[in-house]
Amino acid sequence: MGVSQCVSKARIWKLRCQGAKGHKGQHWSYDGGGWFHLWPNQRGLRAMDVAHQTIPPGHARYVSPVEMDAEHYIMVRIAKERKKR
Repeated sequence: MGVSQCVSKARIWKLRCQGAKGHKGQHWSYDGGGWFHLWPNQRGLRAMDVAHQTIPPGHARYVSPVEMDAEHYIMVRIAKERKKR
């Protein structure tokens, strides 16, 4: 049924990736304080992806939850289920 959530977990922050299972690019998640966390995805690993990153709200490189909404596993699931109908 639909798309499930990525199973990757960031060991440092104990966060689960909020992307859809099988996504490309870095794993990502937001914590309770709104900080944006990124960590390497071994399938799509590039030279710049070798470190964990934490970006606070307000920083120039911060990505808002609204910008990541289309890649969130729940939104991907909803979009896939709508296409089936």
